[in-house]
Amino acid sequence: MINFTTLLEEVSGLTDLEQMDAATNLFDFGTEKGYYNKLNAKEFNRVYQKSLNRILTKQYCESHKAANYLTTLEIISLANARIKEDPKRLEVYINEIMKNLRGKVA
Repeated sequence: MINFTTLLEEVSGLTDLEQMDAATNLFDFGTEKGYYNKLNAKEFNRVYQKSLNRILTKQYCESHKAANYLTTLEIISLANARIKEDPKRLEVYINEIMKNLRGKVA
C-alpha cells in the first residue's frame, strides 16, 4: 500500500478528474484495509477538495477566456459538493455569481 504522505503529494499534483477518482478509490481501499485512520481521512479530504477546486477552476477558465482565475477559484471553493458534481450546474452557478458581482462593482 502507498505511504499516506506520498498519496497526499500525488493528489495535490493531479491535473485530471479521472486521476482524482482513481486516488479516491485507492484511499477508500486503504481505509477499508485499515492502512489509514480518521486523521488521515480528514487530511485527505482537505487536500482532495483543494485539488478538486483547482482542477475545476482551471477547466472553467480554459473554456471561459474572460474569467478571472482567483475569483472563479473562490466561487468554486464556496460551492457545495452537489453543484461541483455536475459541470453544467457548476457553470450556471459560477455565471450567476459573476453576473451578480459585476452588477455590484459597476
